[in-house]
Amino acid sequence: MQIRTTGGTRTTQKIIKDITRYCADTLMSKRLSNTLLLKIEISDLGIGDIDGDCDYEELGDYRPKEFIIRVNQNLRLNKQLRTICHEMVHVKQYAKGEMTPSWRPARHTRFNGQLYPDSVNYWECPWEIEAFGREVGLYSRWVDDKGWSGNEIFDSRHLVEEIPQLEKDLLKITG
Repeated sequence: MQIRTTGGTRTTQKIIKDITRYCADTLMSKRLSNTLLLKIEISDLGIGDIDGDCDYEELGDYRPKEFIIRVNQNLRLNKQLRTICHEMVHVKQYAKGEMTPSWRPARHTRFNGQLYPDSVNYWECPWEIEAFGREVGLYSRWVDDKGWSGNEIFDSRHLVEEIPQLEKDLLKITG
């Protein structure tokens, strides 16, 4: 797999390439991942609260091989990395032919052989449900594999005390 990164520091780019390779190795075969070209842009997306997105370069291709992932530079590093995990699930979905836009009928997405109109609520889309679920597992396993469990920069799983007081009250977490 070829990975090209823009934006961020050299250290950030090195970490991004590492987690991208980890996701590819976890989500797809080596044979498939070796055929992919990924461009990862860390930039100000300027689009509301969007953390990132993924698109493929070859329009109309059933199983595209070239992708662009854009990640919001205004996020903390651990959130940028989780966003990469999320978007890599979409890369897998496109590259394996699990998800394709449908031109007939228009404004539909085909996912695992089933058609979904673009009007389906974002949170109900099965490809987003998979991506959000896999994002957490991929990121947590990568942190563990790197030996960074408990590291304040990468691992926030144990830092419940950092949740603001209003959220603690809302969630009824005792401090």
